[in-house]
Amino acid sequence: MSVASLPGCAHAESSANAAAFKSTRLQVFQINYSGEKEKSFAEGGSGYGVEAYGDWGRPWGRLYTKARAVQASGRQAFLDGTTASTLSYTYYQGQFETGFALFPIPARDTGLALYISAGGDVSYNWLTLDSTTLTSLKRSDSSLGFGYAAGMGVEWTVSKGVGKRNVLTGEITYRVETASLAGQSSFDLSGLAIHLGYGW
Repeated sequence: MSVASLPGCAHAESSANAAAFKSTRLQVFQINYSGEKEKSFAEGGSGYGVEAYGDWGRPWGRLYTKARAVQASGRQAFLDGTTASTLSYTYYQGQFETGFALFPIPARDTGLALYISAGGDVSYNWLTLDSTTLTSLKRSDSSLGFGYAAGMGVEWTVSKGVGKRNVLTGEITYRVETASLAGQSSFDLSGLAIHLGYGW
């Protein structure tokens, strides 16, 4: 469930710099696509994926970087020239995102912490269509994509040990992104993603 995007657990980098935070998180997510008919995956299936990232900063805010992989498949209409053709498809995406997460109430060593975040992303996208009768569409197509993401989330420190934290995380992000796919110069890859994860 990326928003893209947001810090997980936190631990003090050193006793001499207890205000500095650094963390790692692994998350799984589902993205529900939005956009125009025949120019997005809005009619097809949801996407599923996994992401990992690191963040660093202060209790009130952290910079982050995220890397994720997404897979989606389904059946929907694509524009083959000027004709709408209903086709089965498989879609893969590898994406990198970087941004900033703000904690309105500074995060503590234990308990709940809420945050909002925003960032930019770049991706590599690969789409295959299951058809042998296409006229202008390609059966296999790939392209770079660019966009941005905004989200909100929560991290809950459920236990702690010497020099580490165990944290459960959840977030909702909305990603806006386009790529040159399926015969469209700006095929819409936007959608709402729900994330669940574990941090340390």
